[in-house]
Amino acid sequence: MALQNNNVPPFLVNAERFGIKLGLERMKALAKLLGNPEEGMKFIHVAGTNGKGSVVSYISNVLAAAGYKVGIYTSPFLERFSERIRILDGMSGLDKSFEDECYGEIPTDTLLELTEEVHSAVDIMISSQMEHPTAFELVTAVAFLYFMREKCDYIVLETGLGGRLDATNIISSPVCSVITAIGYDHMAQLGETIDQIAAEKAAIIKPGCSVYILDPILGRLNQEESQKVLQVITNKVIEMHATQNVLSGENIEIIDRGGLRQFFRWKDSSDIFEIQMIGGHQIENAALAVSVLRNWVDINAIKTGLRYTRWKGRNEIICDVPPVMLDGAHNPQGMMALCDTLNSIYVKEKSFAKPMSFIMGMMRDKDVAMTIEVFMRHLKVPIHSVYLVSVDNERTLKAEEFKAQWRACCENIEDKALFYNDNSSMYNVQGKISTYDYAEDACHKAFSVACEEGIPLICVGSLFLVGQIRPILIADIKENIK
Repeated sequence: MALQNNNVPPFLVNAERFGIKLGLERMKALAKLLGNPEEGMKFIHVAGTNGKGSVVSYISNVLAAAGYKVGIYTSPFLERFSERIRILDGMSGLDKSFEDECYGEIPTDTLLELTEEVHSAVDIMISSQMEHPTAFELVTAVAFLYFMREKCDYIVLETGLGGRLDATNIISSPVCSVITAIGYDHMAQLGETIDQIAAEKAAIIKPGCSVYILDPILGRLNQEESQKVLQVITNKVIEMHATQNVLSGENIEIIDRGGLRQFFRWKDSSDIFEIQMIGGHQIENAALAVSVLRNWVDINAIKTGLRYTRWKGRNEIICDVPPVMLDGAHNPQGMMALCDTLNSIYVKEKSFAKPMSFIMGMMRDKDVAMTIEVFMRHLKVPIHSVYLVSVDNERTLKAEEFKAQWRACCENIEDKALFYNDNSSMYNVQGKISTYDYAEDACHKAFSVACEEGIPLICVGSLFLVGQIRPILIADIKENIK
């Protein structure tokens, strides 16, 4: 079987035509035909709107630092399909992955072999008049087979969409369930209100398990929304006779926040934790991971795992001079977190204390208008230029349509004089916007200008955009070094 599209087996690529169909019946039937590989494995199940990938990475790295063999399942991938299914085998695996970001990803021959096995099971389903599984369900089945055969000690399992009807939710008895920041995203599938969305996420909670929750107020919801979310989750915990652990700002003391290195500690301990993930919100993500592990993993392993943690495409700095940062902020909560990050490092880090350029691209099915408004209202740094791009994806918001939404947002702001006086970085922002049908062209232009003027370049928006332009920017950076 030949590989295509970022080394994805054709069977998995072709299954994309079935789209997104939430539900567990197909996944349960497929798993049964495969011998239920998920049974007997130790899962840490992670759901949420924002921060899932970062929390998964923190937990996985800490477990590896503690000597465990850890299976990691995430989505989507940025550059290689194999990023989604990885194994870190103890501290040596963590060291190797730190040096080589491809290390630990599922080998191509293994991916092909397991895909063929899943394909055979699907043929049986079809012959029995069952519905064809979706692409996500097929990939989840491949991951379960791989982790079972590799005899992983733990699997850190990220939900794909929601939780209740997500393919990963066929697992029956996780070691624990983890719920990160909840916000407004995928509302067509998960519900229009925040409590409906929270109920979908909370459905990963299983009978008798331990549940670790980020206090919703830390996820940038307002007080009323936060109370609704917490009440929904608490009700589910009670229903499942589970144990609830809520991480709030009262649990931790922040020692240094907002720079390229950040430090915090638990208030009942003198141990100081260091992270090198950028963004004040990453302290909450790291602390949530620590709350899961602090009572059963050695403290030194926790410190090491946190220090080693990077998460590609999430506040990732890929160049120091000029600073180039990538972030997949594609909804209002994510954009607010990014704005907070940039406001902070503009003040604290000399290399970022200049007007910033932005490459931005989004999917048309996201809350684009609100994301733009959050950017305009919360970013407090001077803007050099904004490059709006069409992403290489059928769901992309075309660059000119994106610009029209920017124009509409600028025109709809009430009390314009007050707004621009309060946020001078947005003055004449429309005159700084250019559009590109091809993101690659925008990359070359933006990076060239950043080099000439020594200004930070920030790529933000859809993870599809980040995955598309990351290798382009890395190539430009390497060429600039020569």
